[in-house]
Amino acid sequence: MDNSIADAFVKLLVERIAKIKVGNHIKDPSVSLSGLYCCAAPKRILSIIDSAVDEGANLVVGDRKISGPNKTILQPHVLDNVRPSMSIFQEETFGPIICITRVASDDEAIAVANNSEYSLCASVFTRNVLKGIHSAIGYERVPPPNLGERGPKC
Repeated sequence: MDNSIADAFVKLLVERIAKIKVGNHIKDPSVSLSGLYCCAAPKRILSIIDSAVDEGANLVVGDRKISGPNKTILQPHVLDNVRPSMSIFQEETFGPIICITRVASDDEAIAVANNSEYSLCASVFTRNVLKGIHSAIGYERVPPPNLGERGPKC
C-alpha cells in the first residue's frame, strides 16, 4: 500500500469491515462471513495474529475472540504495518485477515510483492492504466496482465 494513501485507505477499510455481518449463515442467510472449516482453525489463526502483533504489526480491526456453536467463527481482522520479514507476510493464513504492507514507491511495491515464496494473489489498483500494467509486469510470480474484452477503451 502506497504510504501516501495508506491512512485514508485503512480508514475506509475499517468502515467497510464494520458493515460485514458475521455469524452462522445456516441460521441467518444474511450473514456474509461464517465459520471456518474446523474448531482448530480459529486458534491457529489467532496465534498467527498474535505473532504478527508481537513482531510489530498493528491490529486495526479484530476482537481476537472465537465464537459460534462450534467455536469456528472469527471476526475479520486487519493488520497494518506488516513487514515482509514477518511470518504472516510469508505464509497463507486461511482466515479472515487483511495484511497491509506500506511502501514508498512503485518499485518498492514490486520488490515487496516479489519477496515471497508464494503468490496467492496480486492486484494493482490505479487510475493510471498504463502505469498499472507496467507495475503488474514487474511481478515475477504472475503472468502479464490480461485486459480481455473489458480492457480500457482508448
